[in-house]
Amino acid sequence: TCAEDCNEADPNGHGTHVGGIVASNDITYIGVAPGASLIGVVVCNSGGSCSDSDVLAGIDWCKTNSDSYNISVISISIGDKQQRTPATCPTTLDDSIDGAVEENISVMVASGNEAYSNGINYPACSPNATSIGSSTKADAVSSFSNTDEILDLLAPGSSIVSLKSTGTTLSGCTDNGAYRTCSGTSMATPHASG
Repeated sequence: TCAEDCNEADPNGHGTHVGGIVASNDITYIGVAPGASLIGVVVCNSGGSCSDSDVLAGIDWCKTNSDSYNISVISISIGDKQQRTPATCPTTLDDSIDGAVEENISVMVASGNEAYSNGINYPACSPNATSIGSSTKADAVSSFSNTDEILDLLAPGSSIVSLKSTGTTLSGCTDNGAYRTCSGTSMATPHASG
């Protein structure tokens, strides 16, 4: 059942790419947790704008349905592009994230791609979210990755090849047949989530 919009299409390909990083069982490119079950909860519009109320509803839906669908991880590859510290981090999603964590659901959130060295995006800065930055294949911090003392983990996020949805393009990514290569903390987050 759908509460709002039952369109299963991935409007810009972002979800397909990050989903493939987690669970692809493709012959050429295998995900971190091949064959894992995924549930796509769309909280952003086709232009990439995501309201706090929709993100809140998405997290709460996962929490409410965690037993029915065996949800153990929520992977969030969105951010507000702001340089946030504990003192400047909004609290709008805190109760929802805290509630998911209390239900033993890990909430993994991308730190952002603005190359901040003293702050990460919201909602990654939320105290009980696990914030994920990006590393390179040489185990260095990716030049674009936001970092701060509150950053929890680094995971591979530079030049990541994964699946692509047909008829979509993603800015800054390179397409090669059925695959797409992208860089970002959005790619690092599903590595950690898997």
